[in-house]
Amino acid sequence: MNGSSRTFTGEKTLLVFFRANWCPFCMNQLKEVKAKADQLATAGVKVKFISNQGIENSTKLAKDLDLPAHFEIYQDNDLAAAKALGIEDIGGAPTGMPGYPVDTVKATVIGLDEDGKVIFGDETDSYRIRPHPDTFLHVFESRGSVRAFSAA
Repeated sequence: MNGSSRTFTGEKTLLVFFRANWCPFCMNQLKEVKAKADQLATAGVKVKFISNQGIENSTKLAKDLDLPAHFEIYQDNDLAAAKALGIEDIGGAPTGMPGYPVDTVKATVIGLDEDGKVIFGDETDSYRIRPHPDTFLHVFESRGSVRAFSAA
C-alpha cells in the first residue's frame, strides 16, 4: 500500500486484504464484492483491494475484473499495512508460485467510517473462509454518514 491509512480519511472505505491472483478463494471474494458495486456506490463506499502480490499482478487483476471507478487495488509493499494490523501470513503462499511473494496476508475485510472508526471487521486464519458482502453491506447502508481508516 503506497502512502498511509490517512489516505482514506473522509471516505467510507471497505478494505479487502487478499492473498493474490493465484488464490481461487480470493478471486471469488473479489468478484462477490464487485457484484455489489452498485450498492456500495449508492452507500458512498470506496473499495480498496489490498495485496502484496506486485504491481504487474495487480494491474492484470484490475484489467481482468474491469473494476468500477470507486474500486482500487493497492500494493502493500513489504506487507507494511498487514504487519501494522497483525494480519501478515509469513510463508503463507503455496510453493511453486513463480512471480509472487511467499509471504502473504490472512484473508481480512475491514469496513471504516469517515473518521477512521472500524465499523466491520472479519479476519480468519483459514484461507477458505471469507465473509459474503451481504454480511457487511448493512454497516454502510445503516449509517447516515460513515467515515475512513487510521492505523498509521
